[in-house]
Amino acid sequence: MLQSIHTIVNLLLLSVHFSAPKTLSLYPSIQLVKEKGSCVFGRSMSWSSAQQYCRDNHKDLAMIENQEENMEALNAKPSSSMVWIGLYREPWIWSDGSTNSFRNWYPTGLNNIDENQHCAIVNPKHDWVDEFCDVPYVFVCHQGDHSKKC
Repeated sequence: MLQSIHTIVNLLLLSVHFSAPKTLSLYPSIQLVKEKGSCVFGRSMSWSSAQQYCRDNHKDLAMIENQEENMEALNAKPSSSMVWIGLYREPWIWSDGSTNSFRNWYPTGLNNIDENQHCAIVNPKHDWVDEFCDVPYVFVCHQGDHSKKC
């Protein structure tokens, strides 16, 4: 029940910020991290769908590996958006399987509602928060060497 309410609230919040059709890319070419060539996409998807989209069209969901990259992300991300990044809990590792130790969690910590929040988003205050993986959010992809441009 709580997950359903949480999902409805998030969908309502997303409709305020992203009222255009979901097939549009509202932020098609925001450069997020120069070395990695990452892009923020305005299409809302679940974490796994966003991961698949990034892998099919770019390289993978984004990794933020140090404070410099974290600050670049803060400057590039639309301020009112919550976005998926490539971090998930099994334990917390990046989508590409790496285990970099840099984190920017919300100050009060993770809440893991119903012990089922296994994916990470960046909230509007730029803190990382655990979230239900099936909630649709915009997302950040890394560009690979042979991937499509943002």
